[in-house]
Amino acid sequence: MRRYTAVLPYAIWLLVLISLVPWRKGVYYDGGADPVVVSKAVLQIGALLLAVSWAGMRAGRLHALGARTFLLMGLFLALGTVGSLQAGSVPASTVLSVRMILLVATVGFVMKAAGGPKALGTLLVSMGLVGLLIGATGIGLAISGERLRGTVPEVPPNVIALLCGASALGALHRLARGKSSPAMAAATAALVVAVAATGSRTGIMAGLLAFIVNLLYIRRPSPRLMGTLLTAIPALFAVVAFTPVLTGLLLRSGGGSISTLNSRTIAWQAVLSMPADRWERWIGSGLDVKTVSVAGQYWESQVLDSSWVSALAQAGLLGTAVLGILAVATLIGAFRRGGPDAGLVPAMLIFILVRSFLENGLTEASPALTLFVVLALMVEPAALAGTPPRTNAFRPAPLRGEFSRRQTGTASAKSYGALAHPTGFAAGQRTKAPR
Repeated sequence: MRRYTAVLPYAIWLLVLISLVPWRKGVYYDGGADPVVVSKAVLQIGALLLAVSWAGMRAGRLHALGARTFLLMGLFLALGTVGSLQAGSVPASTVLSVRMILLVATVGFVMKAAGGPKALGTLLVSMGLVGLLIGATGIGLAISGERLRGTVPEVPPNVIALLCGASALGALHRLARGKSSPAMAAATAALVVAVAATGSRTGIMAGLLAFIVNLLYIRRPSPRLMGTLLTAIPALFAVVAFTPVLTGLLLRSGGGSISTLNSRTIAWQAVLSMPADRWERWIGSGLDVKTVSVAGQYWESQVLDSSWVSALAQAGLLGTAVLGILAVATLIGAFRRGGPDAGLVPAMLIFILVRSFLENGLTEASPALTLFVVLALMVEPAALAGTPPRTNAFRPAPLRGEFSRRQTGTASAKSYGALAHPTGFAAGQRTKAPR
């Protein structure tokens, strides 16, 4: 039974991730059912049933969860559903809303059964595994000079960058704190290479920023870490300054970045220019809105490559405000969180939020939303009640064996008390001195 419960979170996350990654390129759900839609639904429902059964087996040992994330996500979906009523796209928008509800519910049951740290750790491992397996199907394309993408299924490069990038951040978090092994180092190298092979500018920049945030939480860097950083910084500077790697990444096939940015801004402008006297401006047009009509161009529509612009088109200003409140509250809670994963949670949240401005994911059932909901639930007040408060990252650690009143109630105080009173330590309890 113990071995079964150890494997169960990985099985749940694998089912969730496989059901959420794109299976077909450039296809957006607009209603109806086909083999792909049905297969994804079966996988997602199966993951939810496994999560419910796992939580049932741990009755009496469940972890506390807050209600903020569930309430705000429910309000966002409600606004999008009302918008679809006005736009006449109720069936498609309802199906997409149900998929998001199933995803949030699955994450909630996993968090109840496993707790935040274990749920996040197993999710990151599963994301890396799925990302590497999908990327392996497109190695031939990467060798020929194209961006790494999946061929079976047809997964875009940015999705692979998300999966491998998040997992790489989790592995680097452990390596930077001395929890290394040859297998972990090899896996981290493979994940970083996969992210670089995708050519995802947003993913690479967000990953670097998140890693820097993670490093700022290390109070006493080890000599090995300092040596690695002092070696890597000049090497990275040499690569950027004396090789065409950075230029090729930014321009990508001769001016590709300029055309991509222009296309995005054209779509964003079409959404932002919606008149204030139209109901779409306030409650959106439903969760099935993935493209927007553009005028004055040789193409008729453009994909909304931004979670926040998508939120504005799908749930209007009200829905965007709700999602923004959740993001800000989660960010504040992440920087307040203590414990061994204090640096990982804010870094991972920075990684997701930076990507959200230039990529979709937070307003649909996706791997990005899965990770965001896990982080949001981890930093709610109900979850933070069981973790120590964050200390100053730049304050020197106390000397070994030092004990002060300031440490009362922390792990150091408990360890000191256990050593001072081998027979049991409790506040106000008196013990006889040994003769």
